[in-house]
Amino acid sequence: MTCYDIDATVVDFNTSRIDAWHTDRLPIYEPDFLEILKPARDGVPNEHRPNLFFSTEVKGAIASSDLIFLCIPIPTKITGTGAGRAADVVYVEAAAHMIAEVAEDD
Repeated sequence: MTCYDIDATVVDFNTSRIDAWHTDRLPIYEPDFLEILKPARDGVPNEHRPNLFFSTEVKGAIASSDLIFLCIPIPTKITGTGAGRAADVVYVEAAAHMIAEVAEDD
């Protein structure tokens, strides 16, 4: 098995961010990352098919996934107990609830 035998899908509700992943102007900056990304995203003729995908279909990706990595912003709380010091995990909680609602398997 090679890394090209495994499909990965990056999902985001932000359409413009997903659209940027489909271009050469990526939504993040990392030196030389585009050269690493392109073979997985675009495939290489006569070598391997694309296996890295980007989508706004969050629920569909959850339902079809075997493994999920959460990459979610965790800002500092600005109100309530721990304001200015504690992590605001509202986005993590929302993602966990959606996964629990949509996932079809453990």
